[in-house]
Amino acid sequence: MQIKLLNHTNKTKNLILFFSGIGGNETLFSHLSLDSHTSLIFIHGYESLELDGDLASWDEIYMLSAGKNTSLIAWSMGVGVASYFAKELDYLDSKIAINGTIQAIDVQNGIPPKIFKLTARNINPTTFYHNVLESTPPPNIRLNSTKDLQKELGFIYELLSHQDPAPISWDLAIISKDDKIFPTSAQISSWDLSKTKTRFLSLPHFIFGAFSSWQDILDLKS
Repeated sequence: MQIKLLNHTNKTKNLILFFSGIGGNETLFSHLSLDSHTSLIFIHGYESLELDGDLASWDEIYMLSAGKNTSLIAWSMGVGVASYFAKELDYLDSKIAINGTIQAIDVQNGIPPKIFKLTARNINPTTFYHNVLESTPPPNIRLNSTKDLQKELGFIYELLSHQDPAPISWDLAIISKDDKIFPTSAQISSWDLSKTKTRFLSLPHFIFGAFSSWQDILDLKS
């Protein structure tokens, strides 16, 4: 997993830990601003369990969060990945899930395994990102290659398709009404099981284009 620490200074009072989705590289989120008191830990590129980048262990993340208001935001398949690491994240102050489920790969409460494996075999970056964004990707967005997307999909399938949901407690689940990646009905079913508060938005799977800052995302909880 690739990990980047952004906007970190000695003024940092707030910390956001963000689990992106498959193919969710940093160019997708470059338009979202951070204020001078907020740092962001950006996790993406799910090809192994090792943290590769600015931080090398969950202990480093824990130490970095000491004395700060620390929030978890997870999007798409990142919700399932974050749930996998539930024991490492039990100290966080708030947790927001966006267009994903705890079960991640599941017939009833996620993306059905057959559809997930079919996607992995036949994925096309242009079509994939168009479905995520529900529009043609703008030129500033870097499309992950077919090979990289297939690596992530293969790793995620092995990681999440055979595990029981982790006991992570989410404060809010954001659900898009017409999600072309995670079935809306599966999201509703999953969050009903865990009695998690939900909020519905008339936005695509990638809701972030409708916001200008990371604080805007956190404010969805209020």
